[in-house]
Amino acid sequence: ITSSWLKDKLFPLFEQGRVRLDELILKGRADQFRHISDEKNRSVIGLTLTCESFTLANMGIQMPVSGVSATVDIRDGNLAIKGLSGVFGQSRVNDASVHVKGMTAHPPVFTISVDGDFDIQELLTHRYLEVIPQTARDKIDEYRDITGRLSAKTVIGYRKDWKGPRILSGDFIFTETIYHKRPLNLPLKFSLISFHFPVDKAGSFEGSGLFGDMPFDVTGSTMIQGG
Repeated sequence: ITSSWLKDKLFPLFEQGRVRLDELILKGRADQFRHISDEKNRSVIGLTLTCESFTLANMGIQMPVSGVSATVDIRDGNLAIKGLSGVFGQSRVNDASVHVKGMTAHPPVFTISVDGDFDIQELLTHRYLEVIPQTARDKIDEYRDITGRLSAKTVIGYRKDWKGPRILSGDFIFTETIYHKRPLNLPLKFSLISFHFPVDKAGSFEGSGLFGDMPFDVTGSTMIQGG
């Protein structure tokens, strides 16, 4: 009932846990079930699952995510995962959701929302996740030396006509963060810096910290905008 992308790239992440089948709907003719992967037959099956105490591992994950719980709904060829939470190291996903439109598409259209608090170095280990494109992984790798904490609330989306995923909206707050940027000889130390990306508007940032022993404050706008 799903595309090869989901079966090969998403489902193998789930290593162990408990699943309760809350609802199962089968409605259609025999020939529709024989060709269930066809777009026109996507409404013949629907189900709702409650997942508890899962571990996300494999597929390039360097630090398994434990205690994962969520509600999963598959209906009309679409996937909705809601109430997703979990822990890895000193980091926590408080609440997240995944909406995939057209699971038979390759790749499908998706929207992901995340609310969490993270150790930055722990979070950066997830750049090796196999579903992340190499181009995105290379970009993330430029910031591999950042240390500190990140509190984030964001919505990320992807559509077929986009070159890659985009931040649709988001608030990112970095605290006690150290950033080594070449060719600077001294690290930038941010006691606090925040980025705000409203929907369909240019992003903004503000923060304060030290450059060597010199204190500074920064404010400005970014070339990146939400939406």
